[in-house]
Amino acid sequence: MSTETVYRFFVREKAEDAQQASLRRVFLTRGYLSEAQAAERYEVVERVEHTARRRVLDAADVIAWTR
Repeated sequence: MSTETVYRFFVREKAEDAQQASLRRVFLTRGYLSEAQAAERYEVVERVEHTARRRVLDAADVIAWTR
């Protein structure tokens, strides 16, 4: 069994071409992501610390949540 800390993040969609960051909206992720997942999917603006949760994965990759 392994655990990881996951958070919600303020993010922007990754830029296409030469879009300016100021033209792309910042939004809060709906679900909880690890830092690696957030960086892969979005341009991370800020990690929301008080949303931290522990995600537990067992051998079959079944997820359980703890605080």
